[in-house]
Amino acid sequence: MYENGGGSKGVAVAALVFGILSIVCLCCGIGALFGIVGLILAIIVLAGRKNGKGLAIAGLITSIISVLITVLVIAKFMPYMDSIMDFTVNAEQYIEEYEETGEVPEFVENLKEDFDMSEEDVQEFMDAFVESYREASASPTATNTLAVYTE
Repeated sequence: MYENGGGSKGVAVAALVFGILSIVCLCCGIGALFGIVGLILAIIVLAGRKNGKGLAIAGLITSIISVLITVLVIAKFMPYMDSIMDFTVNAEQYIEEYEETGEVPEFVENLKEDFDMSEEDVQEFMDAFVESYREASASPTATNTLAVYTE
């Protein structure tokens, strides 16, 4: 089947589909997985003398873009992982402090400096965080889920 290149066009199409899915699914956190599959499939097609090389190149490019974006995002946020976890686990405490004093947590101040956020951006972030936390806390299933994570 692969000797004459007849089946490789399907693999090339699959590489392109996975490459496109990898970019579309970046915001869901699974884009890199699709990107890796797309990379492998594209390399398989390009390594042989098979049909569908144009599709495979397009799949390779979209997959590489997705994987690179994922690596850059992880590298950018890796220094904040401990702070993000602390902020999430102790959200109630940080919210109370914010509502009482108006002071934002140190973690958010660091984000403000590193990402050139304005004071208005920080206030919008905190207000949105407080609102979403309150809404999630009001839900019975969310309360049970929050209890599991904070214990």
